[in-house]
Amino acid sequence: MRRLLRRLALLLSLPILLPTFSFAQDRIVLRISNWADYRELAPEEEIVKEFMRLHPNVEVQLEPITTPDYQQKILTGVVSGSPPDVFLLDSGIMPAFINKGVLLNLLPIIRRQQIDLNQYLPNVLAIALRKDESGDSALYALPKDFTPLVMYYNKKVFNREHLPYPKGDWTWDEYLALSKQLTRDLDGDGKPDQFGTIFVNFSYYWIPFV
Repeated sequence: MRRLLRRLALLLSLPILLPTFSFAQDRIVLRISNWADYRELAPEEEIVKEFMRLHPNVEVQLEPITTPDYQQKILTGVVSGSPPDVFLLDSGIMPAFINKGVLLNLLPIIRRQQIDLNQYLPNVLAIALRKDESGDSALYALPKDFTPLVMYYNKKVFNREHLPYPKGDWTWDEYLALSKQLTRDLDGDGKPDQFGTIFVNFSYYWIPFV
């Protein structure tokens, strides 16, 4: 069981999946890594406490990594032979772990434990779905959560510029035209003070635009 969990990576809160495994009665140490900071750590510790209450033979060691090089620290642990047993991934860094063969295919366990995958949104579940070397399906993680992305607009700016609000069926061309109209130099110094659009330059924010 220890060898099995050594290469297991989930995007899932512990109490949801791990209790479905049939742990042996001998003492098991389970190392868990995520990027929880001090604000997230308290509820994570409550989850761990409840899990260990349900499984007295399992000692969970929560090892949060809060530095920016989370991915590198996990991969360093893999190379050195001491990775966490269960760790959190996001869609941006998951391919590196899948391509390096680090993660365990969860489908045999899911089928054995009769876990209903229909409880997950298909497009979110598909992030960790691949074909293995034989062409069969392989699932390397389960969703813990996901962040819906929405586009919102500032009505005050539209009102000030006397422009109609965007409609639900607006096109990318209309979006671009409005962005240009709303980008203005308000104080006459030759530099824009008001920008028609903005988004955070993280891959998971701009990829949907592409």
